[in-house]
Amino acid sequence: LVLIPALRRTGFRWEWRFRAMPNEKGRMKEASTLVGWVLGYVVASQIGVSVILKVALNLGHGPYTEFTNADLLFQVPYGVLGVSLLTGLMPRMSRAAARGEHSAVISDLALGSRLSALGLLPITAGLIALGPSFTLVIFQGRTTQAEARLIGTSLAFAAFGLLPFALVMLQLRVFYAMRDARTPTLINIAMVATKVVLVVISSQVLHGDAAVEALNVSTSLSYVVGAVAGHYLLSKRFGRLGFRPVVLMAGRVAAAAAAGGAAAYLVVLGAHQVIGTGRTAAAAALVVGAAFGLAVFVGVASRLDIPELQQLTEAIRRRRAG
Repeated sequence: LVLIPALRRTGFRWEWRFRAMPNEKGRMKEASTLVGWVLGYVVASQIGVSVILKVALNLGHGPYTEFTNADLLFQVPYGVLGVSLLTGLMPRMSRAAARGEHSAVISDLALGSRLSALGLLPITAGLIALGPSFTLVIFQGRTTQAEARLIGTSLAFAAFGLLPFALVMLQLRVFYAMRDARTPTLINIAMVATKVVLVVISSQVLHGDAAVEALNVSTSLSYVVGAVAGHYLLSKRFGRLGFRPVVLMAGRVAAAAAAGGAAAYLVVLGAHQVIGTGRTAAAAALVVGAAFGLAVFVGVASRLDIPELQQLTEAIRRRRAG
């Protein structure tokens, strides 16, 4: 509804039509095929969700709430950064794919992968170091201290899957740009199968907090499987993807992020020693640790050859100067 005024300003007028024009029948048939595979994707996803929620509920109402809260927090960085990135890249990839410019599609895939690594690897390190402190601050009071901490440890253990999750979503958009909805559905089925198997096994062999943490870890491992499968299938379709620069850049960012995460974690340990393990100590650790960790990350990253970070820094400086 929000879009209707903007559409009208462009001259667009909506008219209901329940059948294709003669020249549109081929496109409508193609669209119906694409929609069918997308619905298959949704069905597979819901099967995975149903299984993992059933296992979580079998562990108890508390574990169910802790898993879902950790899972929702896990998705926030991608929702802010990853979706924004895809919103910018998807039209470009679709135009290039429609023109048969496959090299441009692969170039945008590499660009999206590099920017995802730059944005999400530091957040991954931050979640690993500060996850329990963060959830203690926002959940304690509505939950017990132990439950709030468990949400944070689940989030921290699963944080490694943040970049693979973003890469999978980016890879799927490449297939969609090529009008291929079948391959994303097959990749999703592989991810759901991985998650279901891991969740069922972990629920049988693990107990207590470890069983709850394993739910989130299993989800992240399924994203790793999806990212590997997506890369393999894209390579089969397009040939060499030229991802060596992406891997090298991601390695540099990961090194800087690890240094920042280690610095933040030292602050957490210090706060626990000086203030204790309650909400006040968690708040102090979160604020000081995040600031100190970010400073260390920027300091280390500035000494490494990361062109994307340099371009981002220059853009921020120009914006401030303007």
